[in-house]
Amino acid sequence: MAEVQHPPVSDVGITALGAATDGAMWVGAIDGLLRFKDGEWQVFTTDNSPLPHNWVWSISTQPDSTVWVGTENGLARIQEGQWQIFTERGKP
Repeated sequence: MAEVQHPPVSDVGITALGAATDGAMWVGAIDGLLRFKDGEWQVFTTDNSPLPHNWVWSISTQPDSTVWVGTENGLARIQEGQWQIFTERGKP
């Protein structure tokens, strides 16, 4: 049986989950956003990405693999590896 890696956040810190059509699993946490694909975890925080806030409230994955991430301080859209941030109503 293959060993499954534990996500690099505490179990009580997981706030949202989303499965993308490209096979990636997205995990929202109180301390950042995680992406699990091909057996590897990638961690996004305000320190290493445009993520508006480390506290992730929601994740919505779209059929084209676009990922929408709701945070404490705004919304992030990740599309084909490019980030767009919305921090005020209707304004990127």
